[in-house]
Amino acid sequence: MDLGLGDKVVFITGASGGIGRALAEAFGAEGCRLLLTGHSRADELAAWCADQPFADRALTAPADVRDPAALEAAATLAVERFGRLDACVANAGVWPPGDLGLHELPPERLRATVETNLLGALWTARAFLGALARSGPRSDGHGASLAFIGSTAGRFGERGHVDYAASKAGLTGAVLVMIAHGLLVALAFGLSGHLYRQTGSLDMSRMGGLLRQMPLAGSALLMALFAGCGLPGFANFAGEVMIFFAAWSAGFKTITVIAAWSALVIGGLYMMRAIRNILHGPRGGDWAKASDVSPLIATALGLLLAALLVFGFAPWLLTKGIEGEVTEIVRLAKPAAAASQAQATEAAGR
Repeated sequence: MDLGLGDKVVFITGASGGIGRALAEAFGAEGCRLLLTGHSRADELAAWCADQPFADRALTAPADVRDPAALEAAATLAVERFGRLDACVANAGVWPPGDLGLHELPPERLRATVETNLLGALWTARAFLGALARSGPRSDGHGASLAFIGSTAGRFGERGHVDYAASKAGLTGAVLVMIAHGLLVALAFGLSGHLYRQTGSLDMSRMGGLLRQMPLAGSALLMALFAGCGLPGFANFAGEVMIFFAAWSAGFKTITVIAAWSALVIGGLYMMRAIRNILHGPRGGDWAKASDVSPLIATALGLLLAALLVFGFAPWLLTKGIEGEVTEIVRLAKPAAAASQAQATEAAGR
């Protein structure tokens, strides 16, 4: 099958075995150039890669996903050799053997699992996005892709492996936050563009009485401010709560309290102040010729708001989609293994 990926550069972590190796083989067969990283089995990865038909198109590098500098160095090597990165699969992860209740888990195991499965995925995304920022967009207009390996354990839990379940729940929450942030940014840019065209300014101190002058734009801005401060019912809240619970379960209680306080309380107070001054304050001096959003723009803003609300009230519409992809990847990686063993070998190439 030719998916038209022959000129793409793909970054895969945890490529020493399991899902990571299956991904490397699949992308290699499509003609992609590859950046493959491994940690405890990095030498084995390099030896395996040297025997593959895509060896001349692949670069291997040792990298512990808990080390941001190692991931950035690997991404830099790939950009130097291939010119850019186009796609990334944050695959590296661990599934510690041994069924233990939360009260029985050694702190070292709990911390190592979360740092690898959750923070490691985010460090990987950080390195990939940094490489994209340095290389710029492709001349052919093709976009970039970033994929995370989730698990049903992140949604339903897993007996005896709360560390693994918590890390995957946090990762699912991080994906939800990224999607919600993208929707919110699109909404904010659409609103700010309209306001600037109408008033020639984005100075919030001059926008008093916006809700009275522009009911539609003002209402959309009100909803965007609520979503931005994580109000329940919006997708931002669902993702943040999952991350907070995962961080708390992993033992990062002080950091979780500080983050929750600053994000939900201080951020909420700031947003309420903005709502009072911009939407309900004294009428600004730039409204003489300003008009509300057109029906077309109102429809676009409404669709963005609807997506934020739908995924806020029903986040499983997104998280459930991850499950099918994970199941299929596990089947390809270990076709003869039982389902329970397939979970145990997820991203064994860390």
